[in-house]
Order: sequence, then structure tokens, then C-alpha cells
Amino acid sequence: MTLSVHLAPVAGAAGDPPEVLNGSFDGVTTLLAAMPGLDGLPIAVANQEPTAIPGYLVNVNYPYDNVLSVEGYSDALANRWKEVAGDQPLTEPGLIAAGVYANRITFSYRLLVKNAGDAGYHQRILQDTNHHGGICPAAPQ
Repeated sequence: MTLSVHLAPVAGAAGDPPEVLNGSFDGVTTLLAAMPGLDGLPIAVANQEPTAIPGYLVNVNYPYDNVLSVEGYSDALANRWKEVAGDQPLTEPGLIAAGVYANRITFSYRLLVKNAGDAGYHQRILQDTNHHGGICPAAPQ
């Protein structure tokens, strides 16, 4: 899954728009299930945090783009499945039979904002959560 964040910072009282950096990104895909042992279990996790710079510039000309891969089943899901289902193979039909009905995808951004005249950046945390039907779009059958 690809994502693209577009910002158009608005000029403040000083007349210049703030500088906005994306200081970090986390993307987590979890299961939504009626069974408490599977509900909320992570399928895929992506993290990005720059090491040599404070963040990636995001403005009207430069969006922040990233990719969140969901490829097969995570080790956490495979291990939990053994506890929940014993020797039953881990398959999408098996997950559906166990009450899994969708995925929850949560994107978290740590934005660093510097207004004209500020000595440094201040932090804003943004989070976006989406629900998608189906289990694992790229899961092996």
C-alpha cells in the first residue's frame, strides 16, 4: 500500500508559512476480530525516522510518500494462531472462521513545525486510522 501526505502550510501573522518536517512515520496493520486472542494483533509494521536530519520537508511542492507492505503473515500472528488453533493451518478462511473480519491500518506522523520567528520546532502528532474489509491482501493461500 502506498501513501502520500500533502500539506499546504498557511501563512501566519508574520506573513510566511511555517516550515513543516516529518520527524517520523509509523504504519501498523492489525486484525479486527471477534476473538479477543486475535483482535488487534499486528500483521505488518513500518517505521521510518531520519537519522542524519531532523525530518523530511513536507510542503505544497514536496509531499511525504511511503510504502507499507503487507506480505503474508507476521511471526506474531503465526505464533498466536498456534496458541489459538493448534495444528489447524493458518489460512485466510481459517482466520475468517475464527472471527477475523477486517484490517485496521493506522498511520502516525510526528510533525516538526517551525513558525517564522520561532527559535526551534514544536511537535504535532497526527494519526489516521482506516478499516479495510478482508484479511491479508497479500497473504499466501
